[in-house]
Amino acid sequence: MKTSRVTSGTPWEQHFGYARAVRRGAFAAVSGTVASDASGQPLGGDAYEQTRAILRHIGEALVLLGGAGLSEVVRLRVLFADAGIAEGFRRALEEVFPAGAPALTAQRVVALVDPAYLLEIEADAILSPEPLARRDEDVPGDEQAD
Repeated sequence: MKTSRVTSGTPWEQHFGYARAVRRGAFAAVSGTVASDASGQPLGGDAYEQTRAILRHIGEALVLLGGAGLSEVVRLRVLFADAGIAEGFRRALEEVFPAGAPALTAQRVVALVDPAYLLEIEADAILSPEPLARRDEDVPGDEQAD
């Protein structure tokens, strides 16, 4: 089975050495994502705007992995430091997932990496079983058949 990884090139990924998203078979996991531009600067001033930006980044990562985007998300995990984000987050979620949101876990934390980020979201998705198109590599020790 192949593993495919994509990066967005943001400083966080480079500094901490992780991939934006990883696909193995049909399963895709998108790392915790904040509302930032390519240089790592915060985007959006409120929870609604940040949620929209984060979900856009997650959708872009899924497309790069060969998926269709947010329609394939089955679970979201949300980290937030201030409960005041709830209304803006809920409104953005309803707009992005009008047919109903995926499974969701929300966890209040002491702080995020920078106070300008109001929330962080990670996602799991089940992508179509099409062959991987980008940066495939064999995973060491994984010689069994699909």
